[in-house]
Amino acid sequence: MKLWKKVLAAVTAGVLCVGSVGLSGVQQIALAAYAETTSVLAAEDSTDSDTLELGIESKSITIEELEDENYEVTLNITSSREFNGLGVGVRLSEGMEFVENGLKSSLDRVSGLAIANNDFAFMPVFYTPVPIETIPAGKFATVTVKIPKEAKVGDVYSLQVVGEYNDGTPVRWKDSVSGECGYPVGSSGAIIIREVTDSDFILGIDSKELTVEELKAANYSVSLDITSNQEFNSAMVGVSMNNGLIYENLQPIISRASGGAVNSETYAYMPFAYAPVPLETVKAGAFAEVTVKVPETAKAGDVFELQVCGKDGDGQSYPWKNGLTGKTGHVFGSSGYITILESPNPPETYGYLYYIVTDNDEVEIVGCDADAVYTFMEIPEEIDGKPVTSIADHAFDNCTELTHVTILANVDASTSSSWFGNCPNLQSVTTYDDIDLKRPATSADYEDDIENRNVLIATSVTTLNVVSRTGKVRASAYQNCTHLQAVVLEDVTLIEDDAFSNCTNLEEITIPKSVTGIRNTAFDHDTKLSIHGFKNSYAQKYAEMFGFPFIALDEPSLLMPGDLDDSGSVDSTDIYYALYYVANIAVGNDGGLTAEQITAADVDGSGTVDSTDIYYILYYVALHGAGINKIWEEILSK
Repeated sequence: MKLWKKVLAAVTAGVLCVGSVGLSGVQQIALAAYAETTSVLAAEDSTDSDTLELGIESKSITIEELEDENYEVTLNITSSREFNGLGVGVRLSEGMEFVENGLKSSLDRVSGLAIANNDFAFMPVFYTPVPIETIPAGKFATVTVKIPKEAKVGDVYSLQVVGEYNDGTPVRWKDSVSGECGYPVGSSGAIIIREVTDSDFILGIDSKELTVEELKAANYSVSLDITSNQEFNSAMVGVSMNNGLIYENLQPIISRASGGAVNSETYAYMPFAYAPVPLETVKAGAFAEVTVKVPETAKAGDVFELQVCGKDGDGQSYPWKNGLTGKTGHVFGSSGYITILESPNPPETYGYLYYIVTDNDEVEIVGCDADAVYTFMEIPEEIDGKPVTSIADHAFDNCTELTHVTILANVDASTSSSWFGNCPNLQSVTTYDDIDLKRPATSADYEDDIENRNVLIATSVTTLNVVSRTGKVRASAYQNCTHLQAVVLEDVTLIEDDAFSNCTNLEEITIPKSVTGIRNTAFDHDTKLSIHGFKNSYAQKYAEMFGFPFIALDEPSLLMPGDLDDSGSVDSTDIYYALYYVANIAVGNDGGLTAEQITAADVDGSGTVDSTDIYYILYYVALHGAGINKIWEEILSK
């Protein structure tokens, strides 16, 4: 009887003798049969003391694991001693088949091309670098086979590893360093299909459901807990990521636990260890956390799968261990899912802005139409009578044409990380003084100062217009904003210490008459700075005191652009005055407007009031009448 047939007979006998014994018993008897047969093989075939025994591992696996692995199982092939050259053959029992390139070396600098038919594969293994070395004893190859999909609990599939060709001709092994050689002795292994029992150690991974809005607010980053069903001290934790998920982090969440993650594009693994003194164990429950990035193209209905298992990056399984009891065993895995839901509160539109109404009946701006071509953006104080109180993280990312932003709403920036990512043309921002545009952040896309703080706006911003609601520019408010070149202040009375210190590229700041105090260090290290202000103002006195160049400004007009009658708004009355003025000037009459009114009517700043100004005023009134509250800068860009 051929040796591999002896193996099958021994296994079959063992299984048949078990009868109603539990599956663990089947496993023990089967594996014992393999071990016994292997020793018989060695005794029968060994002819000298230079015997090299080939080994192939056995595995017990559940139906669930088979399904997760697409019914493919990989087994290690080992040698009992070192060698240089060897022919390795693997013979399968009925029902299994080799996967493509299923028999291969697992070592570097080893050559060998496997040839396989239905039930036998052969691979010559050569390891001959210069200088000559040998393959050490242990794992040197793997074989991957496919189990029939009709496999069921209790099935046993056997494999035999031999040193012979498919025609049965033996192949000698060789150690070119020692000069030893001989005929290898083979052995058998098995794949046993079993149930998951209560005693098994099972890794779990959470599932989460999120809306697109929640994903965007979290910058498309999702964290899931990894759990165990029983206490332990150590385990290998591997997480595979599917459907475009990107790995971000895998770490223990248990105090005093250690584990450094290694990751590829779709797989990360971490050897988890918990061994404080005195020895303790990690209780059942959450012990680690994985964080992944969901594709920004995610939409409602998308499902992203993650699988957790006890394997390293090579697919090698490691047993879990309880250091107190000494209990060890195979680690079983499971799957988790990130499901994208329809928003229960879908965004509404306000011009090119997207917003939601919160439970507090307040407005949160959650995004914008990034495909729309617009250069100016205004965040209003309210929409439909409801106050605008927040702006979601990354709300205006990728608005590539945007050049100017006005934020005059009562929004809180303290919990945000970024608003204007990838807005390369954003040059100027108008905002209230109490909107904190700087906070801790880590993205390299934004400027970090020496305090590890960050501006929420892109570093392309060179002009800042600050409108005061508190009467002051806070201490260190814009310190280290080295990208700023020009600043305009409105309604400010006090500029506090270091408000603009170390703004090394700041060339000009416009300070209104309302300012009555500027602290000594407000502009420390701003070597390029010139101060623009009005004659005999505090700004002029400060500039002269600290040696900054002072540039006097003309007295400002008290009228806003287009508001010829000083009513506080631009309306049909202003259109009438402008038309009346242009018509009279055209026929040589006096226009009937004061110099200040003429300045207000010249909205395009051309120096004359003409049909172009009439067009812009008409356009402004029409837009605002339709509820589209565009600012003059945006209108003039058309």
